[in-house]
Amino acid sequence: MVTQYWQVLNLDRRETLGQDPWGEMHDILQSAAPDGLIYQLIATDDRGSKPLDDISPVTGTKLNSLDNPTDPNNPPSNLSFIDPRNDATGPGGWSTDRIVTISDYALTYPDGLLTKSEMDEIEDMYLDDSEDEEYEEGDPAPTLYSFAEEWYGAVPVKFLARADVGPSAESEEQGRDPKEDKGQGQEQPILHLRNLAKKQYVRSDVITRICPERITSQVGEVDLKPVAPGLGHALVVLTCWTSEVEIFGGEEGEEEVEVGKGTWAGDRIEVRVVKKGSDKKDKEEWKDVSEEVVSVLDAVWKSLAF
Repeated sequence: MVTQYWQVLNLDRRETLGQDPWGEMHDILQSAAPDGLIYQLIATDDRGSKPLDDISPVTGTKLNSLDNPTDPNNPPSNLSFIDPRNDATGPGGWSTDRIVTISDYALTYPDGLLTKSEMDEIEDMYLDDSEDEEYEEGDPAPTLYSFAEEWYGAVPVKFLARADVGPSAESEEQGRDPKEDKGQGQEQPILHLRNLAKKQYVRSDVITRICPERITSQVGEVDLKPVAPGLGHALVVLTCWTSEVEIFGGEEGEEEVEVGKGTWAGDRIEVRVVKKGSDKKDKEEWKDVSEEVVSVLDAVWKSLAF
C-alpha cells in the first residue's frame, strides 16, 4: 500500500483546516482535527435546530478524556480551544459548503467534484505564460492536492465540546436516566451530520457506540486516553478521495473495507443539533446511514491498533 497524505478542503471557500496537510490517514484519525470539522460545519441558524447554547462550552474536546485536563485558557500551542459563544468569528463558517478529504494520490476525480473552471485552474497552475512553456522541470503533478497546498488558505482548528454530546447508548439500553451517568450534568443534544445533496445523515449517538480502546493519541505534549470516533472521523471517511484506496480490516476473519472512494466527496455538508424526538422529518425525508458508517469506522479502528 502506498504512503499517501491527506487534507480536508472546503472547495467553495478555498480553505483547509489547520496550517499544514494532515498527514497519513492514521495520523488524521488520531489527531484532534476531525473534531474541529464539527465546529466549522455546525448550523447556527434557527431552522429547526436546538439553540447552539445548549451545547456544552468547550473545556477541550479531546481534553474531556484527560485525567488532568489542561486549562482551556492555556492549551497546547498547536490547538485552539474556543467557547463558540465567546468566539468573534463564530462557528459554522463551512456549513453547507462542498467538503472533500483529498489525497496527494488523487489523480482523477468523481464526476461533479470540480467545476470546469476549477479543473482548468488546476491544469494551468504550473504553466509559464511568459515563455509559453507547459511546465517547469521538477514541478509536481497538477492535482487538487498540490493546488490546495499552493493557493488555499488555512483556518484554525477550533472545537465544540464533543464528549457526551448525546445520551450514551449503554444508558438507553439499560433504561437508565442519561443524567445519572457519570459526567452527565444534563442530557445533551444529538448531532446529525447531514449530506444536503444526497439527503443522508449520520447520528452522533450511533457513532459513539464504537469502542475506542485500541487507539491512543498525543497532541503536543499532552498524552491522551484512547480517541473515541466522532462525527468528524465519519466525515473524513465519507469524503475521502484517492486513486489508491487504503485497505483496513481483513485480519483474523474480520471484514475488509476500502477507504478512499468516499460517497460524500465534494458534497455539501452541515451539522445540525437535534432534540430527541424532533428528527421525525429527517426520518421521513432523509436516509439514516449511521449503521453503515459505523461498520466502516469499526473496521478502521480495529486495524489501527498500535
